[in-house]
Amino acid sequence: MDQITLPTSLPISEDLVREKFLLKSKEPAIVIDNGKQRELLENWINAGLDIHLSTIVCVDEQDRFDLLYYFMNRYSYETLVLVVQIPKDNPMTPSITDLLDSRYYEGEIREMFGVIFEGNDIDNVFLPEDWQEGHPLRKDWVKPSSETTGGIKK
Repeated sequence: MDQITLPTSLPISEDLVREKFLLKSKEPAIVIDNGKQRELLENWINAGLDIHLSTIVCVDEQDRFDLLYYFMNRYSYETLVLVVQIPKDNPMTPSITDLLDSRYYEGEIREMFGVIFEGNDIDNVFLPEDWQEGHPLRKDWVKPSSETTGGIKK
């Protein structure tokens, strides 16, 4: 774990890092505590780094959700993936959309998985306004009954 080299253009305080690893794509990744993504991003912005958020991915790990934030330094093109683990029974995390525009990434994850991003109130990124059947990308989601069509009441 300690042999993983993190990008030098994306400095990280070691006390924020719970774990380091390489993704299958060979990109460096770190696990940080829920809520620390804001602190880290604020540090990068205050240091004058030109940071790009490529995407946020949510993975349903049965008892928790893993949020993978894909960041890139626009100057050096170095990338880093921040992994934030949040409990499935209380799926809340602070939004970063006021720091970097992530409202649609966060909105999609809220619709598809039920993760609440505090401070982001965007609705209906993909699902229709009258969708009533839960969060379709959760592993515990049950297919709608015959009385519904695609989660919409007939």
